[in-house]
Amino acid sequence: MGSEMATVTVKIDGLGRLRKRLMNMQTSSRITQAVNDSVGVVETNVNSCTTVVTGNLRNHNRPVPARQDGEDIVGGVMNNCEYAPYVEFGTGVKGQGSYKPPLGKSLSFGKQNGQKAQSFMYRGLNNSKSQVRKIFQDRLSGITKG
Repeated sequence: MGSEMATVTVKIDGLGRLRKRLMNMQTSSRITQAVNDSVGVVETNVNSCTTVVTGNLRNHNRPVPARQDGEDIVGGVMNNCEYAPYVEFGTGVKGQGSYKPPLGKSLSFGKQNGQKAQSFMYRGLNNSKSQVRKIFQDRLSGITKG
């Protein structure tokens, strides 16, 4: 017997596509985790910004878990309390000037006195920006290594 070694060659068609799909699956999973972690942070901050009179408004803040929506992965915080929009955006003349929608549109409430916008959802989200950024950086770091 000589020093010959048996060799086997395996050819995998589409290995590049397979690697890309596995990378996309791993990335998608990490993004979903990051969205869910971020939803928890935003909910905590929204709760801390919610005015408490009876506790009813705060008790209606709910997380919306991450889900696939076309090519996007979305999640959020919602409040289904019947008067939440009035507290968030204000009412009447007082509300009209106290909330500046990010889209540059204006709200008009006629001549009712009303109440100023308290923007608990917007402030909670805004207060979460740096924490959410860090969550995504941590979850997605190293994904292309290896």
